[in-house]
Amino acid sequence: GGGLLGVTPGIRLGGRLGERVRLDLSGQLCYERFQNSDDRSVLGGAAEVDLRVQVARSWLWRSTLAGSRYADSAYETADRIGGGFETGFGVAQPGWSLELIGVVEGRRYDNLVASDDAGSLGTYTEAGLSLGLGGSARVGAGGLFSARVVRQRTKARDGLYDADSWLAQGSVRTGIGLGTFLTLSALGQLRGFSSRPAWEDDDSYWQVGVGVDRAMTQTLR
Repeated sequence: GGGLLGVTPGIRLGGRLGERVRLDLSGQLCYERFQNSDDRSVLGGAAEVDLRVQVARSWLWRSTLAGSRYADSAYETADRIGGGFETGFGVAQPGWSLELIGVVEGRRYDNLVASDDAGSLGTYTEAGLSLGLGGSARVGAGGLFSARVVRQRTKARDGLYDADSWLAQGSVRTGIGLGTFLTLSALGQLRGFSSRPAWEDDDSYWQVGVGVDRAMTQTLR
C-alpha cells in the first residue's frame, strides 16, 4: 500500500532507409518512488530498435530488439536485467493489418538477497517463447484500434515458475476535438504453473490505462 510517483523521460528517432525500409531507435529512463513504509525507489532504463520492411505491396515484415535494466532499493543487491526479440509478418493495408507474432525473451535477477543452495547470493533466470496473432484497424482521421493475443511458455531456473500463459492486449485511440486524442488500453494474463499443487497452480494479472496526446507542432507531440 501507499503512493507512487514516477517519471519516465524518453526519446524516439526514426526515418526511412529506403523506399521500403524504416528504422526506429528509442530509449527511456525510469524513476519510481513508492511512498510506503519501505520508502522504496526503482531506477532503470530501456532501449529498443525497430525495423520494418515492406516485402511486397501488401506484406510487411518487422523485427524489434529490446533490452532493459532496473535496480530496486527494496532489494539492495538485486538488479533486474531483461531483453527480447520480437518478429512479425503479415498483411498491411492502408486501413488495417494482421500479422503472425513470435517472441523470444529472457530475464535475469542478479545477486539476490536470498542465498542459493551453495550459500552464495543467488541468480534467478527465466526465458519465454511466445506465438500469437496481432492486428489493427484505422477509423476516420486518427482513430485506431489494435489488439494481440499470444500464447507464452516460460522456463525458469526454479521449476516452480515453469508456466504456460495466455496474454491479451488491446487499445482504442479516438479524437476528442481540438487536435487532441484519447487512448484507452487494457491487458490481461492468465497463467498456469506446471509444477505446483492444484490449489496454487494458476494466477492472473490485469492492467488498464488511459492517455491523452496532442500535436504541438508538426514534429512534436
